[in-house]
Amino acid sequence: MNGQTIYQYLSNLDLLIGILTILLSMAIGAFTTYKVLNILLKREKIFFNNLQRKIKVFYPPYENKKEMEVEFEEIKNNRLFNADFKTCDIRKINNIDAKSLVRGYL
Repeated sequence: MNGQTIYQYLSNLDLLIGILTILLSMAIGAFTTYKVLNILLKREKIFFNNLQRKIKVFYPPYENKKEMEVEFEEIKNNRLFNADFKTCDIRKINNIDAKSLVRGYL
């Protein structure tokens, strides 16, 4: 083996190491991007599924007998919620479930 052959083998080895480094970097970048996008898409799917749920609003009557019309309309008009039921009747308290919003006194 002469010096030129050794130099050629070392050059090929250096080129191979460079190519493998680039491929490994691309694979790590692609995997990281996939995982991040997968997490974000799962959160968005949960968020959009929650948008379809109807919520019930329970609130106590005000001292001056003013109903909660403005607040309920704000919740109803907000595109993040789907409010379909509101009451201040304490007798309907057994309707509270996991999809209920209970408002107390401030």
